[in-house]
Amino acid sequence: MKNIVYYLKKHGNKSFNELEFNEIDSLILSQLSYLYFEKICKDLNGYYKLKDYLKVDYIYDLCKGAMNYKWNIRLVRAFQDTKRYDELYFSDIDPRFDTSNNQQFYAMTFHLKDFIYISFRGTDLSFNGWREDFNMWFKEETPCQRDSIEYVEKIYDKYKKNMIIGGHSKGGNLAFYSSMYCKDEVVDKILKIYSFDGPGLKDKEPFLSYEYFRIKNRLVTFSSAASIVAVLLYHVDNVEFLKSSSVSILQHSAYNWHIENDKRLLRTKNNELLSRFLDRSLTRFLTVSKARERQRFVDILFYLAQDNPDASIMEIRHHPLKYLRSVRMRKRLLSKHQYKFLKLELKKMSLCFKEVFFERMQNRKKKIAKKLLLSKKQD
Repeated sequence: MKNIVYYLKKHGNKSFNELEFNEIDSLILSQLSYLYFEKICKDLNGYYKLKDYLKVDYIYDLCKGAMNYKWNIRLVRAFQDTKRYDELYFSDIDPRFDTSNNQQFYAMTFHLKDFIYISFRGTDLSFNGWREDFNMWFKEETPCQRDSIEYVEKIYDKYKKNMIIGGHSKGGNLAFYSSMYCKDEVVDKILKIYSFDGPGLKDKEPFLSYEYFRIKNRLVTFSSAASIVAVLLYHVDNVEFLKSSSVSILQHSAYNWHIENDKRLLRTKNNELLSRFLDRSLTRFLTVSKARERQRFVDILFYLAQDNPDASIMEIRHHPLKYLRSVRMRKRLLSKHQYKFLKLELKKMSLCFKEVFFERMQNRKKKIAKKLLLSKKQD
């Protein structure tokens, strides 16, 4: 399959003079932030040559516990025979994880000849990371969003170089958010911002702001055709949809995205029907619910889903029956008010989905009737 690993194998010996830095290189550097470099680097603020640490000896430490474990291993192995990234260095690894504050943040900086690349990690396998994502439904600013601004400004102050900022999933949101709200002098040094299938923002207002318009022409937003993550919250209009080899939520993986002409991601005209349906339904839910209601709703959902602060979503995969029993047990411990509220919010969400569905059916009927009327007139 022609994906980022294929790109490394085919073009890994081409210098950046022969094949300039492009969106696929950006996606690769975004994907590298999912690896656990902090396990093998003694000084997190140190300056390291990338090829010295993407070695077979370090594969287990780098990839264990990360999403897409097998594909990450293939990516690391593909780096072994490449010259393209020989002079690429990385520094300023910044992992932050706080269950009491629902914070899951990770950033690192790559150093190229003419610019630096700031890469933000997306959501990991912890419930804590997923909880922070859902907190975007009602919080003005999450800890990781605040941290992303701080990180970008710190890196600029330290190196004073042009920057490209990118990330996959939540990392894409952080790339976009930090670029919007960092200082003017920092924004002036940003060459491009890449959001790879990242969620949007909880309100529409930021997209009408000065902060957005000053970066708009440098922002590149990608979404998988069947995206579920990128349709969460409000997002930009000029999204480019990507062709994937997988289906549904599995399209979110960057390893499933196709490459065309060996140097760009393969686009598709529109996102899929299910993705559009989810987008409109969830957007409607945001308009009919208040922030404090969404907060309470998320609190109850994660009380049911998460049995301890350090829990991982891998528990669902490895012990599904045990996990379901624990959810049922916690459901019994809900108070009458909590249970009633949960049912009301689920009903409200269900109504949003039904309304969008029936509106779509009505529009479809009108289009069919219009076509029939035109065909009769032509006859």
